[in-house]
Amino acid sequence: MYQQQLSHLPSSIKRKTLNSIVKSLVERLEPLKIAAIIHDKDVNEEGDSIEKHVHVVLQFENQRSLERLAKVLNEPQISSFQQWRGNVNNAYSYLVHQTKEAKGKYQYQLEEVKANFDYPALMSDITKKIEQKIKMKDSEIIKSLLDQLGAGELSKDEVILNLTGSQFAKAKKQINDVYQQVQEQKSKFWLEEQKSKNEPITVIWIYGSSGTGKTALAKKYADEQNVKYFITGSSRDSFQHYDGEHLVILDELRPTTFNYDDLLKMLDPFGENPKAPSRFFDKSLMIDIFIITSPYSPKQFYDEIFRHKKTVDSFGQLQRRITFVQFITQDYFEMQNYNDLEKKYISVEDTRQKNYLLEKLKKKYNTNGRQTYDKFNQLLTK
Repeated sequence: MYQQQLSHLPSSIKRKTLNSIVKSLVERLEPLKIAAIIHDKDVNEEGDSIEKHVHVVLQFENQRSLERLAKVLNEPQISSFQQWRGNVNNAYSYLVHQTKEAKGKYQYQLEEVKANFDYPALMSDITKKIEQKIKMKDSEIIKSLLDQLGAGELSKDEVILNLTGSQFAKAKKQINDVYQQVQEQKSKFWLEEQKSKNEPITVIWIYGSSGTGKTALAKKYADEQNVKYFITGSSRDSFQHYDGEHLVILDELRPTTFNYDDLLKMLDPFGENPKAPSRFFDKSLMIDIFIITSPYSPKQFYDEIFRHKKTVDSFGQLQRRITFVQFITQDYFEMQNYNDLEKKYISVEDTRQKNYLLEKLKKKYNTNGRQTYDKFNQLLTK
């Protein structure tokens, strides 16, 4: 969903009309489906008019990062783009305030929406489905949603959002079972494609001390790929919320995060159905690009794991899976290659660049910190 006040539209949108807005978004972002409306009759809780603004629902053939969308549109406010949580039909319904949450708001006409598809027909279909759902029993609702999850028509989150608390309690195990089956099928299909194209996973290993900007650099790489990506969470269950993303940032990898054997399997596209260990069930992976950040170089990482125990697993097994290694300090970053004689990673000539990331991050955090302080200070002085 893209939302912006007409007075703050980016320079890439020449005119503040609905036709101009839709035309610019289609030309620059190339969405599969688009529907937009200008809200000019909204009021706040006090009854005062809210500034005119546009709502746009965008659907793409492939996942796109919000940062990339904002960059392509020259939209300085990344927060103007938001990923809609739940069934996309709710987003289309919200355009004319035909949702449960927007009942008390002004009801816009279907004809006020500009779309590249038959919007009134979609809304008619949505209304019929809602009426049918009201008449259905819990078991019928759950079965219908599970079928849609299995067919790939709804995501796991969308299924959960369509259930009441009691319905979810009844269906939780079934949802997880169907979701796991769907992910396994998708993973097998992805694996077959990788093998047919003979394409290995791209593995970028970024290492350096804490506070050097490793994660910021990883995100910068990821944003340039123009796809939705996943960042691992705590080492207790790194892949708990992984949902089939093709780009993963494995953040702050340490020797205790995974078993060495599990890591090798994750980075091997030609293994049998690669999986990541997870707390409740192992997650089937479909990863084209792995960006690893770590305080350790790959060799230091390996040595730390096997410092006090013998192993038949060689360092070469990990080394062969890595596309390139980048070392980063507070002053610079550079590409490094492994030197067999010295048994360590050394600089690649002419690859060293100044690290501008820290300077940008400090400026950003200082600005945000000052803005937050000023707002807080206003509360204290009122």
